[in-house]
Amino acid sequence: MENELVEKEKGELVFKLIQEMKQADISILQGILIKGKNLVRIQEEELWKYYGEHFNNFDPDFLDELKYSVPASYNYMRIWRTFGKYLTSKKIFDIETTRLIKLLPIVKDETMEEWITKAKEDPKPQFKDAIREAQGKVPTDDCDHPDTDQALFTKCKICGKWIPRDLDYFKELIKKNEGKEEEKI
Repeated sequence: MENELVEKEKGELVFKLIQEMKQADISILQGILIKGKNLVRIQEEELWKYYGEHFNNFDPDFLDELKYSVPASYNYMRIWRTFGKYLTSKKIFDIETTRLIKLLPIVKDETMEEWITKAKEDPKPQFKDAIREAQGKVPTDDCDHPDTDQALFTKCKICGKWIPRDLDYFKELIKKNEGKEEEKI
């Protein structure tokens, strides 16, 4: 009986923690939209000049002063310009920022609703394939993965870097290690 109670409490706890995380995700996107909107205005109206006389430009001087990453700042601005009004008018804030960034080169006003729905609802592999297809690439679920179009890699055990290899590398490796397995036995 006591064990069942503990299990129930843990179940309730995990759901509470997940709700808190989902609320944090909503707050993150809302914050990014605010940053993007304000950065766009500061840049377009050259308001950065009035934050300090020592600034020569918006990027990188002003952004560095705020300790904002230049690429992230431009992504926030692009997210605001592309999705901001739509998301705020529809009160849609439960979308991963990375998905919105992936949509930036693809989405158009006439396809906005469709892409926002995909970004919000599709599982990761399905969303990734939809992006690939929109970019004119073959989606992974439609590919036959022919042997002639495979890339071979090895991973360094020391630093973790993936190194591209050709078939001859593996043939030489096999040749070099032939018989070594039998020696171990």
